Amino acid sequence: MRKDSASSIKTENGLRLIEMVNDCAEIVPGKSAAGFDLGASINEVKSSICSLSEWQTSSGIPLYEAIRSESGWLAYVRENGEEVLYFGNGMIELNFSAEGVLFNIFISNEYAGALWGDVKVGSPLSMAQQHYPLEYDEGDEMHYPTEESAVIGVAFYAEELPLEEAPDQLISGISVHNWSMSR
Repeated sequence: MRKDSASSIKTENGLRLIEMVNDCAEIVPGKSAAGFDLGASINEVKSSICSLSEWQTSSGIPLYEAIRSESGWLAYVRENGEEVLYFGNGMIELNFSAEGVLFNIFISNEYAGALWGDVKVGSPLSMAQQHYPLEYDEGDEMHYPTEESAVIGVAFYAEELPLEEAPDQLISGISVHNWSMSR
């Protein structure tokens, strides 16, 4: 799936809105991915979406099944008021605070954009380690650049083990975030 340009057009109050998703966009730690910028409002993002399905716990369908079966947009509101938008069978996950601020972009599956020019979903985690030292956080089950690297706002999902214990693990997801925006 390549959504580098307009995928559809929606008319609202006489305005033409073009839905944009870029699954080749550069990944910028603490800033952006998939054509979305951290800090964007949920209303701004939703206004550019042509068709949005909503998942309810009462649907009887497990959330992960609904995500994997929805090639377009799917919305889910958590009990704490945070809203999550999923796109492309879960390839892109946008996490908004209860105040409606985009604080986390999680990309996975077939996302083709790169970080630092060569680190992508599906790359060996050791490629990220070549750019900056990583440490595994058991609580988050993510690999983060170490504090000494001065890189913030990015984490890698791979095996739930430190790289030293599983050196051949592949990146299955990348998180671009600013946790201070989640409050």
